[in-house]
Order: sequence, then C-alpha cells, then structure tokens
Amino acid sequence: MSLALQTLLKRATTYLNLSSVTSRKQSLSDDLREEVVYSKNNVCVHSLDRHTNQLVHNLGYLTIKTHLNNNNNQNSASDDQLWTLCLQWTPNECLTKHLDHNYEECVQNNHIIAGDVQNESNELIHKTDVDVKDMEKTAGGDGCDDDFVPEFNISIHSDSNNYKNITNSSHSSDSERKRRNSAAEDKNKPSSDSRGLSVRRCQSCRNTPLKRSLNNENSINTFSVDLKQIKSLRVFFGGEESESSCLVNGSEVGVEVIDNTSGQLVIVSRDSFYKVFDFHCGGLDRLLNVLNGLDIWDKSETSKETNSLQFSICRPKLDSHECHPEEELYVIIDDNKWTDSVNEFGQIIDEQTLRKTVFFAGIDPCLRRHIWPFLLRRYEFDSTFSERESDDSLKAKEYYEINKKLEAMSDSERDWFWRHIESIVEKDVPRTDRSNPYFAGDNNYNIDKMKRILINFALYCPQMGYTQGMSDLLAPLLCEIQCEHKTFWCFVSMMRLTRFVCSPKDTDMDHNLALLRELLRLMNPNFYQHIRRFSNDLGLLFTHRWILLCFKREFHETEALHIWESCWSHYQTHYFHLFICLAIICIYGKDVITHDMDSDEVLFHFSTLSMNMNGKLILRKARGLFHEFNILPKIPCSLKNVTKCGPNIEMWDNNREQVIECIKKLPNVCNSGAMCGCDPNTQ
Repeated sequence: MSLALQTLLKRATTYLNLSSVTSRKQSLSDDLREEVVYSKNNVCVHSLDRHTNQLVHNLGYLTIKTHLNNNNNQNSASDDQLWTLCLQWTPNECLTKHLDHNYEECVQNNHIIAGDVQNESNELIHKTDVDVKDMEKTAGGDGCDDDFVPEFNISIHSDSNNYKNITNSSHSSDSERKRRNSAAEDKNKPSSDSRGLSVRRCQSCRNTPLKRSLNNENSINTFSVDLKQIKSLRVFFGGEESESSCLVNGSEVGVEVIDNTSGQLVIVSRDSFYKVFDFHCGGLDRLLNVLNGLDIWDKSETSKETNSLQFSICRPKLDSHECHPEEELYVIIDDNKWTDSVNEFGQIIDEQTLRKTVFFAGIDPCLRRHIWPFLLRRYEFDSTFSERESDDSLKAKEYYEINKKLEAMSDSERDWFWRHIESIVEKDVPRTDRSNPYFAGDNNYNIDKMKRILINFALYCPQMGYTQGMSDLLAPLLCEIQCEHKTFWCFVSMMRLTRFVCSPKDTDMDHNLALLRELLRLMNPNFYQHIRRFSNDLGLLFTHRWILLCFKREFHETEALHIWESCWSHYQTHYFHLFICLAIICIYGKDVITHDMDSDEVLFHFSTLSMNMNGKLILRKARGLFHEFNILPKIPCSLKNVTKCGPNIEMWDNNREQVIECIKKLPNVCNSGAMCGCDPNTQ
C-alpha cells in the first residue's frame, strides 16, 4: 500500500503550484527531487532537409519535469534557486537508434532520458512515474481509482521500431492480472498493433515521409530548456472544434463535432530565439491545465517587461453574429447538384447561383476538373458541350506549337532562356509538392509535365516569364485537371486574374497591400494603430507570402483549395482574398497587441501559424467581414471598387448605396500611403 500512496502523492502535485511543489519536495525523500508533471508522445518538430528542401516532420517525446536542485546550502538559497522546471523533447530516432550500443554509452551521450533501465531480455525500458494516459488525466483534473494505481514503462524492442506499453500494478483485479499475464506470454511474438509511442501519422505528416536521416547534418538533436529562464511561452490551438463525417455502408449520414486539441507550443528565449512544437495529435488541453497551475507566469495583458515570463493562449472562436447571415444556407456542390446545374446542351443554367454556392460551400473534389475551368474563365458559362470540345481541340494544337519557339531561338537567346527560365524551373519543380502522391517518387512523369507547362508558359507570356512560386500554384491545378494542355490554359487564365495572383515584378502586390491597409484601418483599427508605430510594418511584410502563394503555405491543401474556390467564385468582389488576410489578422492577431510585439515578433508570430490555422473558421470570418463591409453606411473612396465586379458579373445582392468619403479630407489617411479613389487613374 505504501507504493500506491507514494504514487498518489506524486500525482497530487499536478494540482499544486510550483511554490507548494518546492516546499513539498524539501520535506519528502530524495526520490521526489525529479518529477514528471506532463508528458506527450508524437510531438512534432519541423526541420528543412538541406538536400531536397522539403519539410521533414520529426516526431518525438516531450516531457516537463520539476527538479529540486541538490544544493548543500539550501538554508541560504531562495525558493526560486531551489527548483527548476525543465522541458525536454527527445526525437523518436534518438530513443531507438542506439539500441545496439552499450547502455552506459547511451546514458553518457544523453540519448536516453534519465530513468531508463534494461530488463533481462536486454530491452531498453524508459520508466516514468505514471501511465501517460493516467498522467494526462491527472493533469486535466480527473480523479483516479485508489485500488488500481499503475506504473508505466515504455519498452523499446530491438526487433521493432515500435513502442509497447507495459502496465504493472500492486493492486489490480483478476482480469487485469490475466491481461498482463497474456501480454507477457505474447511478449516475444511480433506485434502488428503496437501502441503507446509508436509513430502515428498526423494530419500534417500523413503525406510526408518521416525520414530518419543518416546524414549527420540533417539530424535533429534533443532539445532541453529551463522554463524559468525563457521570455515567453505561447499556446496556439488549431481550432475549438472540427467535423468528422459518420459513414454507414460507405455513405455519409451525419457530421459529428469533436473537440480539437491540436496546435502549437511556441517557446521564446530571452535572446528572442524560438522553438516551435507541433501537437498534430492533440494533447494541448492537458498541457494547458498544467501550465495554468503554475504561478511563474505574468498573465497581465499590458506587461512588456523584458525579464517577465509571459504565458498566452490563442484559442480561435467565432460567435454567430460575426458570420454572414447566409452562412448555413448552402451545401457543397456534389454530383447531383452539378447535374442539375447543367442543361441538356452542357450550358450552366444559373451562373449566379453556382458562384454563390461555391463561395459559401465549395466543390466536391471529384468535380474540380469540371468546374474549375468555368471559375477560371477558361470556359464561358453559356458554352455547350460541342463548343468546349472544339475549343479544347484547337487549344491542344496551339499548346504543342508553343514549344517550337525554343527551336527558333538563336544561340544567344537560347542561352539567356536557359539561365533565366529553364534552370530555375529545373530547380524548383522537383521540390514542389513531392509529398503529394501525384508527384511522389523518382522518375515521375507528372514532374516532367509540370516542367513543360511552366517553360511553355514563359514562352507564351514572356512579359511574365517565370518567377519562384509559380510551381506552387500550378501543382494543385495539374493534380486535379491532370490533362497537360487543359492544365496549361487554366494556368494561363489563373495568372491573368492578377487581383488574386500577384507577381513581385509588377504593381499588383502594391495595389493589393494598399487596399489591405485601408481595410485594416477601417475594420481593425487597433491592429492598424499598433503596426503603424513601426516604420516598415505598414508594408505588411507578414502578408506577402499569403498573397503571392494564395495561402497555399498557410493552410493544409484541402482548406487552401477551398479558399481558392471561394476567391475564384468572384461573389460580389474580386478582392475576397484580402478579406481572408483580414480574417487571419482579426482572429490570430490579438496576441500581437496584447504582448506589444515589435515588427520582427509580428513576422514570426504569423509565420509560426503556418499549417496550424483553422481554414474553415477563417473562411467563415472572412465572409462575415465582407458582409460587415457591405452594410457600412460610409466607406473611403480608396475602397469604393472593392465590391465592384467586372462588367460580365452582376451585382447580385449589393444594390444598396454607400456614401463614398474622399480620403483627401482625412490627412492622416493620405499620409499613410492610401490612394484616392476619386481619381479614375488611380484605380
């Protein structure tokens, strides 16, 4: 019973702050001088492979331990000097790659976390005080059974790269003993269902090979830091909830809303160095319970002390009044809705309704190859089957004639084209979306198709040529449409939609940023006033990648393509992508003001959110902001054309009159670089 009581005492410390932990540790025995208060497996650290330039996901084991320093002069030392709070992340690779080596050598080289032992079968075992699941329950405030207190071991078998949980108990039921005895009998049998610290594929890592680099320059090391010596710690939740479809006999019958506890933990040192841990598999809620129980954080909203410990939480949420009033009225375009949208000749019956449905609900992925050419204006909405077939035939011939321009070049022209176009394409394309199965593997023919399309585009549009980033925009088009010449002409149409796709060589980016600055001033004045204090931040450097790559690097592909479709629908505006930017700032930019971030911190803050933002939430917020903008009684003249679509697109619902205010009457606005819209030459 003493062992059970001792373990319960250890668990109880999770509910105490560190000052009480310190006094407790001074009165207890030496074996409580180091205690794990939180642990989580499959925590991901991203690194860049230097040879392939691809993002590598490194899964590892994260622990937070309280440690009482063994100071002989404890009477003279303060409480802060007696204990430390250590966060340690150890890559899974380090836990297994030294199994063939001497155990003592592994300990000396710090490849094994303290507390590891070897059992009789020469297996490496890492002992912790409690079961990971039980520890997480304890951190979350759940109760525990007094009659069954497990002790948790992590066993790493030399014949497998998987981990296995081994649970021991001083007081357990007969069924539990039988379960453990049965597990012991099967111990030496190969297991196809190893649990515990086995490498799970998270959403971000699912399509990315989890490479164990044999090259030392690409290997990632154990990370350890004293949390009392950092500048700040931030927790970013990916979203409060997510949807999962319920399938019965292969058909979707309902949607279940489940809690989403994935996101990021960002640690900032006092020298402004950063470390980002991605919790793709959840677990941030239990970490939050532990952190909230510590009294070392300065949680005041106005603190800007250099040496203070700041702890912040970013859990995005959206109230119903922030959404567009028509938010839930439309459903995704599936086969049935698409069939109903086309008449017997192949013409779109109601273009406006189709665009509006795409704007609010999106498109079934299997229909993208059919609908995207219409949204990209490759096909006219009133074109027939026969007209599109005839046009495709002509465009196919034209496409294959383009490449003959290379043969007609002189030697000097060919040399220039190779140095400025082809050589860059040859470098960029093999590094683009290789985690996508469509482009994965060596000698992939689809990679060659992408190269030909980009080279032919540079020949067809020499004024645009090729710039880095075009391959990122082309890859999803080719993956969905697949036909080479059809993809080429859709890509041409996409690049001509310069309001959404910008090139650093022209003025489109400047025009977009000018409009975004005005939207921020009008709809998020607090953030606007904050960044206005920094001379270079009204250039909105942190938004450049969003606009240049159409949010492809900020969201997972499914969400990014849904954003593309919403922008391509041109529902009431050509500039919906700017409302996406505005939504990101409104939801995830509050921490910038709270912690009074400078320009470098703002840039890093939004960079760390890449692939960890809730795309569905951002879209709902953007639609709500657009509706809010549309019902404003007065707008500046610099934004008067934001809700005006082209001559071939009717203003469906925007028949209201808004008062246009000339910004020349607002000196502070003109001084910030806003363009007056009263002069037709400025728009």
